[in-house]
Amino acid sequence: METSREFLKYELTKLKEYFPLINLRYQFDKNDKTHIIEIMPLEYFEKNESYIEKEADLSYRFEQIFQNESIMFVSGNSLTKINNPEEL
Repeated sequence: METSREFLKYELTKLKEYFPLINLRYQFDKNDKTHIIEIMPLEYFEKNESYIEKEADLSYRFEQIFQNESIMFVSGNSLTKINNPEEL
């Protein structure tokens, strides 16, 4: 079975292919086992229905497989910041 990070990196690559205008940054917080994904521009995060549906589907599938970890989608102006992004 693949790791949660492998799963997300693959899924985020697919998301980027589907929405080529978005910018993604990813970081895993080992302390609280949270995967943080920053999506920009903000319009996709807030208003693009197709993107919102894909994000919800990804979140649901992730939570079903990796029940001891969490996933958090944020925008550039969120209080949660990505300080050390990982390569996708």
